[in-house]
Amino acid sequence: MSSSQLGGQILALTGLRYLAAASVVAFHFSKSGNAWVRALVDHGGFGVVIFFVLSGFILVYSYDVGAGKFRGTRPAFWAARVARLYPTYVVGMMLMAPVVLMRSAEPAWQQLASGILSFALIQSWFNSLGTSWGIWNPPGWSLSAEAFFYLLFPAVCVTLSKLSTIRLVVFAGVCCGIGALSVFTQTIVELAAGDLWGYIPLIRLPEFLIGVAAGLIWKRRDTRVFDRSASWITTLSAGALILLMLLPLDDRWYARATFAPLVALFICALACGQGPIAKILSCEPLVKLGKASFSVYILHWPVWMILDEVFGPSSFAIRQPNLYFGLYFMLTTGLACLCFKYVEEPMNRILREKFINSSSAARYPATVIPQHESATLT
Repeated sequence: MSSSQLGGQILALTGLRYLAAASVVAFHFSKSGNAWVRALVDHGGFGVVIFFVLSGFILVYSYDVGAGKFRGTRPAFWAARVARLYPTYVVGMMLMAPVVLMRSAEPAWQQLASGILSFALIQSWFNSLGTSWGIWNPPGWSLSAEAFFYLLFPAVCVTLSKLSTIRLVVFAGVCCGIGALSVFTQTIVELAAGDLWGYIPLIRLPEFLIGVAAGLIWKRRDTRVFDRSASWITTLSAGALILLMLLPLDDRWYARATFAPLVALFICALACGQGPIAKILSCEPLVKLGKASFSVYILHWPVWMILDEVFGPSSFAIRQPNLYFGLYFMLTTGLACLCFKYVEEPMNRILREKFINSSSAARYPATVIPQHESATLT
């Protein structure tokens, strides 16, 4: 096993998850006045695109066995996603409950309806109506989209794995074009205020599909050619992504599939584990933080809301916003690590053993349930 992999995990991609989660946290709450930092932070929502592409890539890595075949059963796959998704997600909703009940301006019926939709992970289908149905944890809209992607993934994986590499490249290009077209169309006809349209899972599906296509292409790569050049491809694609984030473009261009192929190229090169960037992201501290990145993503909004209720009006928070954010970020990361260790990981293991592994062993003796999908959003 390569040093860039451990227990089936691609370590650099696990480390990348933490940086993607951190960029979303900064996008939501950082108030840095530095022009360069501000430019990057203002497009920090790009981290969600990284998550979506990563999700498709790593699920292919875990479940595709080639020749149009899928590892395990579809019910086992969906059960595994629920086992990984819900424990931490429910913790986030519980932390948000007092905030919603005390601070939300929505009427009681809407608070209840929003809670039901959020628990069922279908809230993002309703956000385009102009009313927030995700008040129980706004970042949860992306999990609503992921739930839709997971529903489609077994069929998508089997179908796309039958395509040639050239056709997969063309498919990814079409997905990129669809993402750009959705932004262009919304900009021209102004279908919704802000970017509410961009929360609809169907609009964000091309990013996930590009990740699936990239995963299939990566598994078929000529390792003698691609892996030797992976280091400089990683460096160039990372530099290109940073430069793109410094451009003063409408944020919707970053929040769709427009730049997803470049993200996919970066992920494919990074997954080879070559070069300084891969080594940094594969270091033990970042890998451990990467494992807790889902908890960081889910908890960062509730933690901020609770702190804002208690300390937000204080002179320290107002006069020292950067220090206040730094302390908040460290607290969130610490709580996320605890949540991962004592909630996410043990509950995932218990649910797998109870609802997946035992039934699969009895009904499908040859079924293998991957335990290492550690680079997805969830």
